Amino acid sequence: MLFGTANNYSFYQIPNFVAPSTTFIPTLSQVLPKHAPIRAFCLKWISGTTVSKCYGCGSTIPNPPTKREEELVIVYRDFRQYRERNSGKLTTTPDIQNVHFHLSTYCVRIRYPTFSGVSVVIPSDFMSLLTKEHVDHIQAELGVTL
Repeated sequence: MLFGTANNYSFYQIPNFVAPSTTFIPTLSQVLPKHAPIRAFCLKWISGTTVSKCYGCGSTIPNPPTKREEELVIVYRDFRQYRERNSGKLTTTPDIQNVHFHLSTYCVRIRYPTFSGVSVVIPSDFMSLLTKEHVDHIQAELGVTL
């Protein structure tokens, strides 16, 4: 389990890290330029975001979440692929963007087959915000011990 930094960046620089509404943490776009080379899987609070679809399984990510287990997602920065609405043509974004997944190894492995739950960056300060339900869900889904 990695704590504190990802690719030599502090946890404040993890892609769009958003803590619960009572805490302000700058988003990646406020800290680093869009082309910043961060390529780490990270946990992210869904509250206060426009995240609505899992990049892995393609199903809806409830936002706002309806239960504790839905408050966290996995975020990664990559060239996002999508199908154009009118033509159905597979297109890739010209720049790196955040892609979001349910907090599930299954969903991430659909796009990244070699993904391992132990590679998810969980900043040490993030840990203090997690409830027992969050910890239990992270451990069950990612196969890690916190």
